Amino acid sequence: MVTGTFLGLSTLDLITMTENFPNEDTKTLSLQSEIFAGGPALNAAITYAMLGGHARLVSMVGANSNRSIEIRRELDKHGIDLIDLADPDFEPPLAVIISAKEKSSRTVITSPISDPSGDMSALAERIKDTDVFLWDQHYPTSMMDILQTKDSRAEVVIDAGSLRAQSAFALEVADHFLASQKFETQANTEGFPAQNPNASWVITRGAEAITIKQGAQENTLHPPKVISVDTLGAGDVFHGAFCYYKSTGADLIKATENAMLVASNSTQVFGPRDGVKPV
Repeated sequence: MVTGTFLGLSTLDLITMTENFPNEDTKTLSLQSEIFAGGPALNAAITYAMLGGHARLVSMVGANSNRSIEIRRELDKHGIDLIDLADPDFEPPLAVIISAKEKSSRTVITSPISDPSGDMSALAERIKDTDVFLWDQHYPTSMMDILQTKDSRAEVVIDAGSLRAQSAFALEVADHFLASQKFETQANTEGFPAQNPNASWVITRGAEAITIKQGAQENTLHPPKVISVDTLGAGDVFHGAFCYYKSTGADLIKATENAMLVASNSTQVFGPRDGVKPV
C-alpha cells in the first residue's frame, strides 16, 4: 500500500448550506448543516485514504477539547495515522463556513492559527516510509524542518493557493506545485518558475480548464460539466487525489486527470466526503 504524509492545518468545520448568501442583519433558513474535521492538509489526507492509500497527518490537533475529540474521531474513522505536534490541551481552530447553493460559492470564517514549537528532527524516523509529501504551507518553521530531513525519494507536492512568505522555501523542495491562478500570477511576478525549472505546475481555475506545465511542455485538461452543489473542500480533494494517483505510479497528466475527475464528482453532493470515489 502506498503512503502519503500530509503536513499542515487541521480545523473543526461547521458547515451550513443556504440557498443564497445571507444579507447582513437577516435570518436565513439552512438547507443542511454538518460538522466535519477540516483543514487543507487533513482533507487531502482523508481523500488519499478514501481512495485506498495509507495516510499520515502531521498537524496540531490536541486530545482533550471537544474540538480535538471530534477531529480525532473522524481521523480514526478513516484510518489516518496522526502525528500530533500539539499539547493535549491544545484547542484546534474552528471554521464556520456558509455554502451558497445557487452560486456554488462558500465563505469561510476561521479562528486564529498558532504554530507548533520544538525540534522536528526526531520525526524523521516516523515519516521515512513515505511515497509522497503534501504541504499546505501552514506551520512554516516546523514543516520546513521536516521537509529538510525527508527521504529524498519521496516527491513533494505543494498546496499553492496563495503566495506566502514561506513559498520561497516551498519552491526549493517542490516537485509539483498545485496552484491557483492567483498563485501562478504572483509566482510569475516573483520569477519562481525559473528558480526551479524541474518542478511541474498544475494550475486550477475552478470549473475552468486546468493547465499543466512541465519544463517546455504545456497541456490542458477540461473538467467535466457537472451540476455542483457544494464546492467546499474540492481543492483539498483534488490535492489528496493527485497525491494518491501520483504515488501509485501515474504520470503527471494522468494523475492530474484522475484528481480532476474525483474532485469534480465530489462537488455534486454536500460536504467534503460523500462524493469522493475512485475513478
